[in-house]
Amino acid sequence: GRGTPRVGGSPLAAVAYPSRREAQELLGSGFEWQGGFGLGVLLPAPAHGGWVAEHPQAFGVLAALEGLVRRWPLLRDLGDRLVLEGRRR
Repeated sequence: GRGTPRVGGSPLAAVAYPSRREAQELLGSGFEWQGGFGLGVLLPAPAHGGWVAEHPQAFGVLAALEGLVRRWPLLRDLGDRLVLEGRRR
């Protein structure tokens, strides 16, 4: 193999995408969780920028709908990314 990928001589860490619950556990009990929301629940991923440029009105509709549903319990965990909202205890 080619070994561990490096940037500026430093090894790159593996990227992990923990679930909401896993992220909260990893951050520990020092937080009081107040909510969260998904990003990319309905919107296409950044790699699909060409589609967005070709369909700006459809993108606008999806963005508006995402703003309405991204906090829904079942949908927030389906997003491409998750924003956790909490406060240090």
